[in-house]
Amino acid sequence: MKKIQCFVMVYIVYCFILYVESSLGCTEPQPVLHAYRYTDDTSLPEGALVNYTCYQNHYWISGDLKRECQGGVLTGESPVCDEYAVLTPAHAILPEPSSLGGMDNYLTDGDVLTCESTTPSTDPRWTIEFDGAKYVFSVELTVEWQSNVDINKIEVHVRNTTQNPTTLCGTINFPFTSSGNVDFMCPPNLIGSHLVIQGFGTGVYGLGLCDVKAKGKDWYYECGDPSFVYGAEVSSKKTVGGNMIVQYSCVEGFYYGGKNPESTCRNGQWSVVDILCLRSAATISNAEPITNFEISPGGTNLIKLTDEDQIVNVQYATGTGSTLTATLNSDPIPSSDITHSETSKTGAVTIKTSHPVFTSYGIYDLTLELLNNEGKKHLNLYIFHEAKVAGLPPPGRKHFCNINETYVIEFDLVSGSNVLSEWMFEQYSILQIYSGDINRLWKNYSCDAILKDNVTVVAANNASAEYTWFLLTVQYPVNHIVASVDSPVAETSSNLKFDIQTQSEALTPMGTLQAQIFYHTGENETKSFTPGESTEFFKSFTTQGQFKANLSIWSESSSDNLEVDFAIWDKLEDLTLEPKKPYAEVGKVVTFEFINPPPSGFEYKIIYGNSKQASNTEDDLYLPFSQAPLNTTYSEPITYYISMRSFNPEYEKNYTTSIIIQNAVGNLTLTPSSLVIPYDNSTVEFTLSMEHEMPPPTSVSCVFTYGDGNDENVTLDLTWTSPFSHLYTYSNIGNYSVNVFCSNQISNITLFSSIGVRYYTIDDVNLFHQNPFPTNFTEGRDVEFSLRIKDLDVTPPNTQLTWNFGDDSTPLVQTFNEWILVHHFPKRDIFMGMLEINMSNETKTITFTQQIGTVTISSDILIVLAGNPVLFTTQIINTGSVEPLSYQIDFGDGTVPVSSQNFSHSFADGGYYIATAKVFNSTFSEFNTVEDVLVVENPLTSLLSVSAQNVAFPPGNFRLSLGLPPGSKPITFVTCEYNFGDTVDNVLHYHTDNISLSHPITFLHTYTKLGPYTILYNCSNVLTSTSGKLSTSVINECFSIIGIFDPQYSYQDNPMRIYTSQLMQISSRLTIYCGEHQPRFVWTLKNITDGNMTNVSLDQPQTDFIRFPKNSIPKGKYILSLNVSFVLKPESWLNEITFLEFRDPPIRAEIVGGFQRTTGMKDITIDAVPLSYDPLKEQGQPDDLSYSWTCKKVNTTTVLELLSKYKNESFSIPCNSVSYQLAAGTLLFKASSEERPIGYIFTLEVNKPGRTAGEFIQTVQVLYEAPDINIL
Repeated sequence: MKKIQCFVMVYIVYCFILYVESSLGCTEPQPVLHAYRYTDDTSLPEGALVNYTCYQNHYWISGDLKRECQGGVLTGESPVCDEYAVLTPAHAILPEPSSLGGMDNYLTDGDVLTCESTTPSTDPRWTIEFDGAKYVFSVELTVEWQSNVDINKIEVHVRNTTQNPTTLCGTINFPFTSSGNVDFMCPPNLIGSHLVIQGFGTGVYGLGLCDVKAKGKDWYYECGDPSFVYGAEVSSKKTVGGNMIVQYSCVEGFYYGGKNPESTCRNGQWSVVDILCLRSAATISNAEPITNFEISPGGTNLIKLTDEDQIVNVQYATGTGSTLTATLNSDPIPSSDITHSETSKTGAVTIKTSHPVFTSYGIYDLTLELLNNEGKKHLNLYIFHEAKVAGLPPPGRKHFCNINETYVIEFDLVSGSNVLSEWMFEQYSILQIYSGDINRLWKNYSCDAILKDNVTVVAANNASAEYTWFLLTVQYPVNHIVASVDSPVAETSSNLKFDIQTQSEALTPMGTLQAQIFYHTGENETKSFTPGESTEFFKSFTTQGQFKANLSIWSESSSDNLEVDFAIWDKLEDLTLEPKKPYAEVGKVVTFEFINPPPSGFEYKIIYGNSKQASNTEDDLYLPFSQAPLNTTYSEPITYYISMRSFNPEYEKNYTTSIIIQNAVGNLTLTPSSLVIPYDNSTVEFTLSMEHEMPPPTSVSCVFTYGDGNDENVTLDLTWTSPFSHLYTYSNIGNYSVNVFCSNQISNITLFSSIGVRYYTIDDVNLFHQNPFPTNFTEGRDVEFSLRIKDLDVTPPNTQLTWNFGDDSTPLVQTFNEWILVHHFPKRDIFMGMLEINMSNETKTITFTQQIGTVTISSDILIVLAGNPVLFTTQIINTGSVEPLSYQIDFGDGTVPVSSQNFSHSFADGGYYIATAKVFNSTFSEFNTVEDVLVVENPLTSLLSVSAQNVAFPPGNFRLSLGLPPGSKPITFVTCEYNFGDTVDNVLHYHTDNISLSHPITFLHTYTKLGPYTILYNCSNVLTSTSGKLSTSVINECFSIIGIFDPQYSYQDNPMRIYTSQLMQISSRLTIYCGEHQPRFVWTLKNITDGNMTNVSLDQPQTDFIRFPKNSIPKGKYILSLNVSFVLKPESWLNEITFLEFRDPPIRAEIVGGFQRTTGMKDITIDAVPLSYDPLKEQGQPDDLSYSWTCKKVNTTTVLELLSKYKNESFSIPCNSVSYQLAAGTLLFKASSEERPIGYIFTLEVNKPGRTAGEFIQTVQVLYEAPDINIL
């Protein structure tokens, strides 16, 4: 097939379209290949404009892109558009190239794509040279993934060393697409001779590519493309004297008719081309002088082939012995399908649809060859093999669309191929091509205006054409329709009104509206109404409940659903609950009943006050009311309050009533049974109490007869846990008999007591205590002090006691309420005490002596080395004994006690010793010890360390053993301080133990990381100390000793810090020696928040490194751990942790043009929007960034002067005095207002809520008409 296919197809289609269009004005122009056509009036009246635009990936060659109808003819020529070709580079240059394995920059190995990378460097790039200067439209890269893990950005530049410096085509940031394909659309008019592909990252890395393709066209320097010449094409070019010269030649179907075939690029313009290319006669190519070989009358060079075979008839005028042959796209047509008559000089070729060349619909070349005695001739024809367009719907259908929506207009076809359709709307017309075998036509229509439009659709190809029309209505969707009910809550049999209304803010037209309501009973109703009106539904219900009415509102293009809630419930305001009798006995049945219940069911909950209750279920809400018996019993003689809560989902009634329950009087006790009291504290508290757990009597009254001629009636209220108390005061000294009579309606009891009232003075107070009070060792003693006044049972009033026990305790001041006081003396000693009594303005003092213990023993020193003497001294306090005392001292070291009061003793071995003294005679014996323990130490001068040179991991247990040199004596309470050199467990460890030749000090420390370690220790007792160090290594035969993670990040306060916007790969430093045992890797990540750790889900990479993609981990602190183990050797493993901190990156701020710019005295744009972004998002995505500017000015005339002065010699100015804001983040700098060179500084701050702001400075030097220079 040939490229002329579409052009011829379109031409035939528009033969039909011209037939149906009006004949006024200009005729419809031919469609243009690879171009869109737009017209302001499809009827093309006088003055109508026709505009063309080349397809994406195509460019304009010649002709006119805008034509006007003048005098019935369109001005200018039809434009010509061609597709950008894939540009072929000359060669690729890498900084340190490896073998590319293919030709040029298309890295192929046979039919398999081959990926290559540059040698790792800090500045990896590919430089690819074109064969001459090219206009570059787009660049497509296929990126090799594995070698680009350290690359976070790739830039593609176009460089032209003869005309302009490197210009950026596009940038792509990590992560790249999953397929590895990256497309760059270059800025318009980008010309160059080289592609430069630059990688950016951190450290040393390579830039890996698999495929590089650039699309564009040849560039003929400053003159643009050579002029279009009808029937000719540029066949060659050359450079003469610095000028480009192109050579034209005639294309197939045309022959050279003379004049100059060259055009020269000079001063930006091509010279006039004079070449004349004339069309060859029709479609016949002359080989020999046969005449009149042509299509028979009535035929055509363009043959339509649909579902039936076609016959092509030809004739010729001269020659004999003729043979006729034919080919389809160079495939011969069988001779059986060709007939020829020598007599009539005619022939016929049958074109069968079954010919194997017809694999798809389209245009095919048919070549007929005639050979006879006069020579041979060729006749070139075209076969249009298409399926007829058939099946458009009948005219007059209606389509509806909601405003501001995209509506798909779609028609099914019975058949059709390579169809060109024109959609003729009221204001414009749109062409659309459907390639291949199709069964439907469709068009996406943007419903952006309220309208009614008769739309005509024409569908045609080279075989047939059809048209139809339909009415398109664009209207508002159903909106602002509301529903309500007049009574959201009603009683049974109420008639409810459901109202549907259009709100005043509703947008119309909405079309014809329908409303359908569905009730919970299964019934429904439907009504029609017009937007702006309302409609009503009426319904009554007999069942209680909470219900919902569902409404559906719809038009021709949309619908909406509404709900209305309502309820049917009876009121409960008159309902009460009462017992049948107002009182009852304990244990008897009590019956309750409802008063004034409603006719409908309701829920109730009754609390009887005795921990019992009654209730019904929700099912009773939907039944008629029925009285149920309500009974209970009470076990306590009290007044019970009964509460009832009756309710349904809408109404509630709370009601309370009561009932009295009583007990009989039982056995009571009266206290005191007898009591002697002082005359001035003669009030007696009489108490009535019950037997344990006896039911308390109710409604009891008691008569007290006090024996002094007075009595009193009181009401009794008591329980066995709360006795009843009653006070009475006697006025005279004497003895009295008391009786109490208590009763209620069913029982009574009489109780008795005797009371004595006495006179006394302060001299009647006496003190009693035991003295001396013996004790052993240093024990303290509790001593009882007792006061007595005659036979009183009650202490006198208004009496204060002040105790001073002489033992440094705080003096005790108390009111005389108790006869006995117990005081604790803390140690053995003699204490001189005093008691002061203040009674009714009289004072009496009693002094007393209290002796606790008699014997003490002491040493002259507390700590001593073994072998040095210690003096012990024993003392005795007067015991009151007249018999001589004996002394004995036991030193506590196993030696024989000595009978002496004072003695000097040496201890042979270290230890802790307590000496004991015994003082005794026949009537007295007491023991005592020294107050402080005597510490006797053996000297600690050196220790022997024993430990393993290598410690196996797991488990990593290192046992440190420190022993005494041979011949050393045991040493007690030795404290050792250890530093194991562990980066994970880096605290000092302490251990205290006794040490001997058979019992060294040992300490177990567990290492969790492999590696060499140095252990430091220092051991001491009170008087001597020693220190040392040793080394060990924690190893595992399957792993290198270096471990997994960098130890500097083993601490939570020094984590590895990572930006959330970056791809981060964390790799193990570990070398594995046991790969044959199938190592496996398990990674875990835990978030640390306020001391709490939570697991973070990870996709296990099954490798010794893990990647965290951009924005995959929220900011915060984490613990990362890696566990390495073996499938075939489970006893060998290693686990390490490291601390990470993910941080959100600061906002990226940058101004187009970079840090330094120069400009002439003309306005320029200061634009921060294209380059400022949130690294958490892709550049160019919408974002809520805010921009603020500050401006400064400095008197400078050169760029170097500006760079040296802008920090210290600039001064602030209002930004609006030298610029104004075009948009958020974009300023127009009014440099045109300057009259001399001057420097400016624009400072940008880009903010986003909750993020660190980004800042960028751009300096601009205004010069006398200087070219714009941007320094990045």
